[in-house]
Amino acid sequence: MSIQAFIMVAVVRDELWNEFYAATNPKDPKYKRLKEANTLWREKNRPVVIRDSRWDKLYSQTNPKNPEEMRIKEADVLWIVITNYEKDKEERKSLGTKFLKELPKEVYHEKPKQATCQAVTISNKPCKFKPVSECGRFCKKHLIV
Repeated sequence: MSIQAFIMVAVVRDELWNEFYAATNPKDPKYKRLKEANTLWREKNRPVVIRDSRWDKLYSQTNPKNPEEMRIKEADVLWIVITNYEKDKEERKSLGTKFLKELPKEVYHEKPKQATCQAVTISNKPCKFKPVSECGRFCKKHLIV
């Protein structure tokens, strides 16, 4: 299994990145300043590789003809990819469908009745506006002065 890949950590332009960008030389062209800030941010946020039994297994599967540095880098990249995949898989699993063992108790909430105006409209229907009078019975339209 000889995969030659390099993990490119997606740069998030947060406060730390803004500090790195501010520290770059303002006389340089913008693309150089952006590249430098991105590089510094990536170095700061690089994932930490733990050389456990899985890493040893990945290292043993790399091409022995490659130089030592390249084999180590390849094992590191594969370890990061596999670890991130497992984290994502666990996260997706936790967000999935959850089955209930028991039915939930049914709780009915009575909707509170909103007070309405006591008056009757011209079409002989009850007025549906909210009462605002001092007595709490009539709306603005049917308020008796």
